[in-house]
Amino acid sequence: MEPGVCVLELLGVFFSLSACFCSLLTTVTSQWLTLSTDLLPTESFELGLWETCVVQDVGVTQCRPYDSLLGLPPDIRLARVLMCTAVAAGVAGLTFAIPGIYLVNSCKRTETLEAKRTLKMLGGILCFVAGVLGLVPVSYVAHLTVLRFFDESVPSVVPRWEFGNALFFGWTAGCLHLFAGFLLIASCIYLQDDQWPLLQSLALYRAHLMRSERSSHRRTDVLSNRGLLFGGSQSRHNVDLRGNGFGTDCSSRITISAVIVWSFSRALPPPSSTAVHMSGLNI
Repeated sequence: MEPGVCVLELLGVFFSLSACFCSLLTTVTSQWLTLSTDLLPTESFELGLWETCVVQDVGVTQCRPYDSLLGLPPDIRLARVLMCTAVAAGVAGLTFAIPGIYLVNSCKRTETLEAKRTLKMLGGILCFVAGVLGLVPVSYVAHLTVLRFFDESVPSVVPRWEFGNALFFGWTAGCLHLFAGFLLIASCIYLQDDQWPLLQSLALYRAHLMRSERSSHRRTDVLSNRGLLFGGSQSRHNVDLRGNGFGTDCSSRITISAVIVWSFSRALPPPSSTAVHMSGLNI
């Protein structure tokens, strides 16, 4: 394995893990939008996906969850759904990517390198999906906040919402997810180009072994059929001998004796016609 592939894999997993942490922090924190007024300088307000909070200067924070899901503003409702989906996709991508890296002792046999590459490719694609799903709600909420902040129809004395820390965490998570997906997919492509001649030669070797196995099986079948064909007549002649208590050794001895007698009879000269005639006269 090339060192460059291992570096790409480790960096991809590291950035994916960091992106999952940032996405989770973006989802659960209540600092999506912040608001502070001159009328109450000792208090500030925070707006999140799940609750609204009032923060005092003395360090006391009071939070209240939303009463109804359907009563939420459309941007908060959309951001909640997309961020939950982004967190799930990021965790799934990390789960697929970790077994796919080369340093993990799973699927390390040569015939399963393709499975490791597939797992890593799937993890990279899920990281891309998580990055896009995480950037959309954060950017949409930021866009609406900018429009409302510079709305000239609203009097200047009215306080306006500003960016909270959660938006910056969300942008960081989306960029990290995209970068992690790029690294994982790049390591898959680099590994495929590097290992393709080896995998091709191994595939040809496996095909050669399969052909050799088939030919050996055919030879075995032919030899067994010949043994059955030539051994059938001998077994028919030896049924009586085996039934009378003689074993296979006895039948083989009788067969060998018959062959010796037949050879000896072929070696004797044939009887002459005169001898046959005289033997007939004597009879």
